[in-house]
Amino acid sequence: MIDLGEEYDKWQAVVKEVSQAALAEGLPNVRGGMGGAPFDTLADFLRGTQGISIDLFRQPEKILRYIEEITPQIIESRHKICGQKRLPAGQHAACTKAMMFFMSDKQFEKFYWPTYKRMYWP
Repeated sequence: MIDLGEEYDKWQAVVKEVSQAALAEGLPNVRGGMGGAPFDTLADFLRGTQGISIDLFRQPEKILRYIEEITPQIIESRHKICGQKRLPAGQHAACTKAMMFFMSDKQFEKFYWPTYKRMYWP
């Protein structure tokens, strides 16, 4: 796993270099700007669908605190990878839990939208 991580870092450095060269020439970013929404990072990688579903009702303040804490890290990570602090229009972030059958509009407005929109607008 350590060897894999080292190779991934090398690959990321080359992708960053190529992306910066493309941007300097006025071309679109090679790496793009795809990334996960803060809520999805928690839901998909740490809590799972069942866990986050329960958390929405039992621990809503912990969810809010966590996604507020990781949002700057996600933005900074994107900046390091592709040289952009925000996703430009036309590029996307996966929104796995923003679908209407997973959360209500009220939950979306409280848990998802505030940190997700910071990925596009300061």
